[in-house]
Amino acid sequence: MKISWIAGLCGIFLLLAVNASFAKTAELWYQDGFHHSIIGEDSSAVTAYLRALRLDSNFAQAHHGLALVYYRKGDGVQAVHHLRRAEKLYRQDQGEESQKNLRIVRDNLEKAYEKFDLDPAEFAELETLRPVQAEERWVAMGKGFLLGDKGYLLTLHPFLQDAKKIRVRFADQSLVEVDLVKRFIVYNIALLKLRQNRDSSSASLQLADLSSMEVGDRLWALDAFAEPGASFIGSMVTDLMAIQRDSNFLQMDLPLQGQYPGSPLLNGKGRVAGMILSVTETMKNFESDGRVPIGNIALKASYLKRVLPTFMGRLPDGKKQIEGTKAGSGLTGDDLDRISRNIITVEISK
Repeated sequence: MKISWIAGLCGIFLLLAVNASFAKTAELWYQDGFHHSIIGEDSSAVTAYLRALRLDSNFAQAHHGLALVYYRKGDGVQAVHHLRRAEKLYRQDQGEESQKNLRIVRDNLEKAYEKFDLDPAEFAELETLRPVQAEERWVAMGKGFLLGDKGYLLTLHPFLQDAKKIRVRFADQSLVEVDLVKRFIVYNIALLKLRQNRDSSSASLQLADLSSMEVGDRLWALDAFAEPGASFIGSMVTDLMAIQRDSNFLQMDLPLQGQYPGSPLLNGKGRVAGMILSVTETMKNFESDGRVPIGNIALKASYLKRVLPTFMGRLPDGKKQIEGTKAGSGLTGDDLDRISRNIITVEISK
């Protein structure tokens, strides 16, 4: 590079007027960069110019000044990149000052291409490229169920992990995004709410009153994995205080442990007697008990009745009378359809 051209490059700063329409902080960073550049403090100048551009990416003078510093530092690619940005921005402004700077930038570009042996066509091609947007990846984590008709649903908190977004998939494959309302830490369950309420024409799930429940009573879960379609699978209550004599738990001999966590446990009237838990996840909070339950466990509806109204308002709990579970199942095909429509699959995006 000729000494006369270096002098010419420095001289262009006389034409770089500060546009008062820019944000004050961006303008101040630009002035700081200009000062550092004049006295040869290139690293400080780059930092200041970049801060100005972070606040205003269309600051033509900041691109121009930064390009000159990169040129002086021998970084031809960055110099050309910012000169091209400045050229584009000056071209969009028909003001006299911008048009003068435009002519200077174009002259500087020609010299930079030659000095650093760079091909203008490669930069033009690069600028037409657009980053490929990564497709959002959703992962199915587990089950949950709607309770009532206000869009609230219950699931297990471990299903949510470090999700950026949460959505639920219904039996008809429709999808609705949800928000986390509350995590109940001790039992590791989560209360979610639909962002869009669905058609509530189908009957909602209600909590059962099982004050008279005893060991040996019958309860049911929805076996969504049955072939050719979903069906109810029965179980028997084997313990009313499954872990640490905690009266909020019950234990039952539901087969295939690990298949149902997050699903509702139902009485013979099709009402929710409890929420089926993951033994593995639940025991993390009850390690001192040392006795792993046999079979499956559930959080009783009586606990849900106590804690949920604070967040959901008044709960739909069906009839007021105590509902026995000894007489066997009165569940029908209509119940199967209704309950299936209220059970969801939780999906997360990380």
